[in-house]
Amino acid sequence: MNTFNLPDLGEGLPDAEIVEWLVAEGDTVKVDDPIVSMETAKAVVEVPSPYAGKVAKFHGQAGDVIKTGAPLARALNESGHFPRLALQMVNVGEETGQLDEMLLKVADTYDREVRTTIDRIMAMLVPALTLGLAALIGVIVMSVLMAILSINELVA
Repeated sequence: MNTFNLPDLGEGLPDAEIVEWLVAEGDTVKVDDPIVSMETAKAVVEVPSPYAGKVAKFHGQAGDVIKTGAPLARALNESGHFPRLALQMVNVGEETGQLDEMLLKVADTYDREVRTTIDRIMAMLVPALTLGLAALIGVIVMSVLMAILSINELVA
């Protein structure tokens, strides 16, 4: 079952009032069928269905004020896939109205973190490769010396 959250109606307003339902519970709807008439501070808008199927339950009645979809920070937090710092920065961006700038800062922060991690790995990789090559050269030198010593034993 899909839950339909009220989308941003294109005006950047935080909520809208239900004027009337254009369908009834139990009705079958197709994608883009108008399902509810909503009034914002600027206009009355018919909201289309994003899903095809049967209307199971209304989450509001005519006259109820419904907030637009949950804030991005809350949705990201509920997913559990994002680090705490990123969630806090997105939340600040939403509260200040500068989400785009804050998302760029999040990207820059994690880009620097990735570069630092790669630099650290590369810094550890050089000595490890040097030690590995030294061991390989040591094995080759030992095998050559063993061959020379075994030839000397045959001659003597």
